[in-house]
Amino acid sequence: MARLLFEIAKKMEKMSLGQGGIRLSSLKGTRETGVSMVLVAARYEELKESVTAYRMMKGASLNYRSRGKSLEIYSESLTTLCDFAKGISFTPDDADDVVEFCAGLEGYYDGLSFESVSMDRNSLSLILSCQLEEGASSDSLYQALMPMLVKFNMGVIKPLENTDEGN
Repeated sequence: MARLLFEIAKKMEKMSLGQGGIRLSSLKGTRETGVSMVLVAARYEELKESVTAYRMMKGASLNYRSRGKSLEIYSESLTTLCDFAKGISFTPDDADDVVEFCAGLEGYYDGLSFESVSMDRNSLSLILSCQLEEGASSDSLYQALMPMLVKFNMGVIKPLENTDEGN
């Protein structure tokens, strides 16, 4: 069985000055250490209440902490964090694409898993791995991902690593 490690990238929209709403300033973390997102908004009361409600309703590992004039929301799971964040309307709205894509990640292809994420105001870098079934190729994986990548204006960067674990 071959293991493929590859990157998905996205160039983020620039914020115009004075643009209000909730901004996703960063999204970062790894499968081992957990993930966090930093939000910037005029007020955080509703967001804090939403985190608490989501955690209680889903029994999810999700929490928040204040970081200066921003709010950090964190979880052990990228899917959990982004599933929660789908309920937020971000400015600019390409952050909505990032959280929607990451929330559905586990269902796009059998054997696909999250390794690390790094997103700032300029770009998204999402490192994924996939255990390819015997006879499956990286091309079949990329073809299966293509509809979602096109929908969210993302691209695949060539494989970072391709190992054959069977030998």
